[in-house]
Amino acid sequence: MEITVRGMRELDAAIRKATSKQLQAVARSAVAAAGKHIGRSVKAEAPRKTGLTRRKVYVRSWKRKGDYVAYGVQIGKQGWYKDVSFYAAFVEFGWKTGKRGSKNRKQIAGRFWARRAAESAKAEALRIGVADMRIGLVLLLQ
Repeated sequence: MEITVRGMRELDAAIRKATSKQLQAVARSAVAAAGKHIGRSVKAEAPRKTGLTRRKVYVRSWKRKGDYVAYGVQIGKQGWYKDVSFYAAFVEFGWKTGKRGSKNRKQIAGRFWARRAAESAKAEALRIGVADMRIGLVLLLQ
């Protein structure tokens, strides 16, 4: 089996001419596009009893350090347990009934709806991120 790739040297030379700030902007845009896709998936799978949890799904930038960029999906602007939608965290991760320190505390398992939605959207988000990065590189290298 033989695979021939044409234009790799030209692409490599063009990428080397671009500044790291330009490449970081392209990467940040691609990661944001992938994160937004996962956020839409989590929002679609959110519990629907009142609609509060669905309205409080936010996608935001979590970390940017050097070349590292991370986006995350959370419920509420301040975090999982810190908004009027704090109860969504209990539904997602589970909780214990009863009084703290009591011997008869029962563990209520979480539903993990957000985790399942993120895992199911991961492959498509990766495809979207790569496509966005490809478009950004083409625009950058013109």
